[in-house]
Amino acid sequence: MGDLFGVDVPGLVADNIFAAGNLFDVTLIHYTAGVANPTTGKLSTQATGTTYTVQGFRDDSFTGFDGPTRKGNMVVGISQHTSTWSATPIEPLAGDKVTVNGISGTVQEVQQDPAQATYFMDCLR
Repeated sequence: MGDLFGVDVPGLVADNIFAAGNLFDVTLIHYTAGVANPTTGKLSTQATGTTYTVQGFRDDSFTGFDGPTRKGNMVVGISQHTSTWSATPIEPLAGDKVTVNGISGTVQEVQQDPAQATYFMDCLR
């Protein structure tokens, strides 16, 4: 959806959430898979992690994607427009790491809202 009738919906959502003062710094470590040598089958390039600082929130009581959040999990929501990302935002993936308010977790599942303004990540602590 992104741009709807000339309105930057993701930017508008991010601006209003940020203005409310309810977002925190979230550290997202986004992993890129290594590359295997087709002849030997061994990794010729190791997996690497790139660290981004984004704005978001943590919710320990969110009704999760398939029902209530499991004990020990947390949901982290991040805005695509309040980040140190490049012009093309990085989509969080399962296996990425997040830290918010000193609590860290590993991303298990990611969903994006219909306006493409935020990502919601179900994370295992």
